[in-house]
Amino acid sequence: MKFGSATLVLAAVLGCMPVEAGAATGSIRITITRAQFVVGDGSGTLRLLGERYPLRVGGVSVGPFGAARVDLVGRAYNMRTAANIHGIYSTSAEPGRSGTFRLRNWQGVVLELRGRQGVKPSVDLNGLQISLR
Repeated sequence: MKFGSATLVLAAVLGCMPVEAGAATGSIRITITRAQFVVGDGSGTLRLLGERYPLRVGGVSVGPFGAARVDLVGRAYNMRTAANIHGIYSTSAEPGRSGTFRLRNWQGVVLELRGRQGVKPSVDLNGLQISLR
């Protein structure tokens, strides 16, 4: 009886834990244009499990002296579905590769982005908002 109860409790606890085994990695491309003096909006594409999903991007601080257009490419980790890309991203404390931005949303999706020319652009991506179109 005790063994059966312990097994049931263990199964319930394990069922609530996040499982990374089913997560996929996609590729992402984002283009941000400076629409106003310091705010940038843009668009992008997520490629996940052989499908292509158009994205809407906002909430980026480009700065008055930043580039008028910023092109970023990279990977999206911990994706279960394309809808997981949706959210507001904050900079991650996890170390990324040199010259990359590492961001995370509330669903655990991690973006690792870099400039298309290999140079880390001067933009503030903290607060980046991404949604499916």
